[in-house]
Amino acid sequence: MWRSSISTLIILLAISSYSQSLGAAKDFVPSLLELGVDVGKAATYGYHLLSNHKYGQNEFHASVDFNRILLDFDYGLGRVLRKNPLKRADKNKYPVKIISDHWGHYFKVGLSYNFLPQLKDNNAAFLGCMYSWSTFREALYGNYVGKFKAYNSTVDVNTAGKFLAHWAEIIAGVRVQLWSWMYMGCTVRYKFFKHISKSQTLIPFDIIGWGLNEHEDALGINYYIGIQIPLRTKEPPMTPAASDK
Repeated sequence: MWRSSISTLIILLAISSYSQSLGAAKDFVPSLLELGVDVGKAATYGYHLLSNHKYGQNEFHASVDFNRILLDFDYGLGRVLRKNPLKRADKNKYPVKIISDHWGHYFKVGLSYNFLPQLKDNNAAFLGCMYSWSTFREALYGNYVGKFKAYNSTVDVNTAGKFLAHWAEIIAGVRVQLWSWMYMGCTVRYKFFKHISKSQTLIPFDIIGWGLNEHEDALGINYYIGIQIPLRTKEPPMTPAASDK
């Protein structure tokens, strides 16, 4: 019930936002292009490189501003390693010595609505939705020691699987001008409607772009820094006094 209500709200938001932009032909001409990088993921990835670790993630963001309608794109890639991931599911039951290895990339595309007037600094407070998909691989290697009443058994693990995952996101965030053409922003994400193509041998512990594959929904947050490229001059919003003349 609540998922259908959220979907309805998303559709109504998109229709309402789009209908407001139909009033003028100039709204179909992009006014601004933003290019950014997730500074948190980039810093973590840089640390792992300096530490000679072969894992980490990066995410890049692009947004095209059509008046108050924002067309958003995200692309990410990375690798996640976890030691003994089965302890999360089988805690205190089985001693395990397994490493799960995940690598791949993901894409996101969506629309959002900027609630702030079109000012020269291009600040924004937005709400929207995105469709996301991820292609990645998982490999398990190590050994699995099972405890039974009569005997112990050890099973060697060395297997891999390829996956395709889809999900939807509701996003909300802000962006502010730092200096001239530089900006920073923050986006909060609620992820839901997850679907994974199953492998014959594995169920993934992680989904690249989603996180741990433990629940049917998830929360995320991104901190971006980047540049803004003006594509046309924005007209300032009309004040009530100006509109009466």
